[in-house]
Amino acid sequence: MGLLSFVRHAVFHRSDAVRMGWDLGKRNDFQIEVGFANLAWGVVALVASSLDWGTVTLGSLILVFGIYMLQAAVLHCCDRERNPQRLRAGSQLINLAYAVFLLGFAFSVLS
Repeated sequence: MGLLSFVRHAVFHRSDAVRMGWDLGKRNDFQIEVGFANLAWGVVALVASSLDWGTVTLGSLILVFGIYMLQAAVLHCCDRERNPQRLRAGSQLINLAYAVFLLGFAFSVLS
């Protein structure tokens, strides 16, 4: 997911900004930075899988990504309350559910 998120946030940053209602009319470097963070998680996950670093490493990476996604989902839910026309409730529930499933999967791997 980190690799896909990198592509969405960094490579297609303009269309992603428009989709989120954050279009500044120019390049948003913060959004590209978020893409680079996602790329880092994705690359480490690929390396961990390739070098067989084990399930604890992979579970830990999923846990970190799940915590990140939970924070982003909560932030977007709060932003939705401030500006209800900007984001739809359905997509926010999907993001929140995705984060909860990531965390659940990570904890099941780590326990």
